[in-house]
Amino acid sequence: MRRFRIPFLLMLTFLSMPLSAQIFPVKSADWSLSVEPRIGMTYGALGEFLYMKLSDGTWKKNSYLEWEEKPLWTGGIQISGRYKNLRLQTTADAALPLRSGSMMDSDWKLQAQPDVKTNYSIHENTTSAYIQALLSLAYDFSPLNWLVISPIAEGSYAYRCFEARNGEGWYGDTVPWDDPSARHYPGTYDGKRYILGAIDYRIHTVQIFTGLEFTFIVTPKLQTSFAISVSPYSYVFTEDRHYTDKARTTGRYYVYKGHFHFTRYKGYFSVRYRLNRFVTLGLTASGLVTDNEKLTYYDEDASTGKIYKNSDYQGGFTLAETSLILSAKIHIF
Repeated sequence: MRRFRIPFLLMLTFLSMPLSAQIFPVKSADWSLSVEPRIGMTYGALGEFLYMKLSDGTWKKNSYLEWEEKPLWTGGIQISGRYKNLRLQTTADAALPLRSGSMMDSDWKLQAQPDVKTNYSIHENTTSAYIQALLSLAYDFSPLNWLVISPIAEGSYAYRCFEARNGEGWYGDTVPWDDPSARHYPGTYDGKRYILGAIDYRIHTVQIFTGLEFTFIVTPKLQTSFAISVSPYSYVFTEDRHYTDKARTTGRYYVYKGHFHFTRYKGYFSVRYRLNRFVTLGLTASGLVTDNEKLTYYDEDASTGKIYKNSDYQGGFTLAETSLILSAKIHIF
């Protein structure tokens, strides 16, 4: 029996160890790793502008499309790793392809009266695709037992695709859109839905943010955090396709793109509660807003289908959104 005693004692020692120590037998207290599934809801709107250059060199607002995100239902995962005071996080989120409010299209066609809106239409908006990937790095300082201050830097990529369909519109062209003489397309015709055009809008965004995060240790199990940051660099590339047939096979194609510095701002506030040694629950509210970012405008040559830079026009892009995220962090070790 003696020859079985040592293996038996080793097995009892292993089984009495925490589960994380069994899975990761070689580890240091300086290291940690967690996986955090998350679900959320986002409300916001994107602004798509078109400006026309006048003969005196000034720019006149020609068109404005507002794409609503009301709401986006998102889900994703965040993986967090730590070595001593250094934290690394990667996050991926996606939204369900659902109806997300409306798209409003406004035009100002009169050069003599640039403030008079002549055309207006409203369409059903669907977010057909939304993905976002983020990588962040932070370093924690703890000047007080109850306070942690962390410089943060992050880079992210986001892709959005919207589809506007089933519109109703008022077209004055030479008179205000709400003038009695303006043409009205009511959205229905002979009891059937009348499709007033169709528009697709795709946006690619790359952005870098830097800022500070402040974490308050309320109790050993409860902590709150807030952060503010600004974007020293961002890049926007958008594609706009206005279809001219119901089959959506032909239409005008426009491209806008630009590089920007310090035009984006965001922040968040979170509450986290350590349920047990394995799980921490979290609730995070965040917001993002941009300046009106002026974009270089590219048009399509109808005869050749090629894209060329059109210096007589200029694009614009704005984004404002708020999100609420519920998460459950699983501590692996």
